[in-house]
Amino acid sequence: MRAELSGDCILVGCMAHARRKFDEALKAPPKESRKNKRSLAQTTLRQFSHLYALEKQIKGLMLEQRYLLRQEKSKPLLGALKPLCNDNLTKTTKDSAIGKAIRYTT
Repeated sequence: MRAELSGDCILVGCMAHARRKFDEALKAPPKESRKNKRSLAQTTLRQFSHLYALEKQIKGLMLEQRYLLRQEKSKPLLGALKPLCNDNLTKTTKDSAIGKAIRYTT
């Protein structure tokens, strides 16, 4: 059940869950994972790997330093992920593995 949000709250999903859904889409049976869908899953997983690598690098830094590095390095990666998902939203069915991954992420 979704909670109602008010004010300046923004509902966000979990990046680990989003990544997992793209991994599942990549491993989906051949019927569901045509070449272009596999390519989309691979591209997205590469973006997630860059995000995870950055998190590993900044793990021991102070909160403000992590914030600044995320703004500098993570924000552009996430900025590229959003249009990638949005552009493919109408090209996928909501019940396919890749469709579920995209819909969770957007």
